[in-house]
Amino acid sequence: MPNPLQHDIMAMFPDEYRIAEQGIRAIEREDGVELPPEEAGYLSLHIHAGISEQNAGDSLTNIRLAAECIAELEAELGLTLRRTELKYTRLVSHICYMILRIRAQEVVPIQMDDYVRKMYPKAYALAEKLSVSLSRKLRLPVAAAETTLLAIHIQRVL
Repeated sequence: MPNPLQHDIMAMFPDEYRIAEQGIRAIEREDGVELPPEEAGYLSLHIHAGISEQNAGDSLTNIRLAAECIAELEAELGLTLRRTELKYTRLVSHICYMILRIRAQEVVPIQMDDYVRKMYPKAYALAEKLSVSLSRKLRLPVAAAETTLLAIHIQRVL
């Protein structure tokens, strides 16, 4: 089964992904069954679920939402981010953790909104759009501090 979130899973759960790849190779050695690389992505979610408080379905939902945010950002910028670059990994990782904080209604204790809005107006405007979109999808408010942090991460990829 194709895994359109393969790169996002690799970026978000690199340790789990490496373990999953080892598991795929072990299955091949032991049983002679060759599994496609996409299986390592799906297996990574289960490994993550086993070592965290999140179930695999929630992890997949969060990664899917993060991928949608990235797609919106790419559409706004008219470019495609390279999934293999560190700045992409940082951005998708930030968005996934941002989603977790929004769901948990955690407060981020920073007050740099005015500074970031002034220094990075384009990144801040994009972050506001993505925050509105995430708020609608999650049916939860997105704090201004989250938008500010997102703007900083977007600025890194501009």
